[in-house]
Amino acid sequence: MLAVKKAIVGSALLFVMTLPTVAQQHAQHECAQTSGMRVYSNATYVEEAGDVVGIELAFIVRQDNTINALLYDYEGAPTTDGAPLRGRAAGTTLTIDGIWPQQIEDSSGKEVVHTVPVKLRGTFDETNFVGTVEFNGGGVESLQLRRVDAIWLCGTNNRPIHAEPK
Repeated sequence: MLAVKKAIVGSALLFVMTLPTVAQQHAQHECAQTSGMRVYSNATYVEEAGDVVGIELAFIVRQDNTINALLYDYEGAPTTDGAPLRGRAAGTTLTIDGIWPQQIEDSSGKEVVHTVPVKLRGTFDETNFVGTVEFNGGGVESLQLRRVDAIWLCGTNNRPIHAEPK
């Protein structure tokens, strides 16, 4: 009986110790995925609540002016999955549309995927992104994001990138 209890406790400890590792691996994947992208953010840490709030946009403009983007909307814990969006660039003007799959719990407690249409419009330069975002056909939210070196999960988001003098 003692061997069974030790095995159960050992299994439980292994499971608990594995959870942070899985989360860390997911965060590392997001960091690797966004490392070659421009990242703009207004995310801030609210110390009293222990929450991260704000929006981050990571994107890359391809040679054919198409855009691959990831949008992060923080409302508490940092989101570990950016919404993959596609769009087009015309100079420094971006037009991005897509569907954001969100896992939510229904009234029975079952997790279901809810899709949210997203529209993002704006202009960018070396230090700022200014534009709007609209979720699910609702109200349009103004955005003023500053360029940062990485998404929040990567831990370096408090260092803005400044344009080089010309």
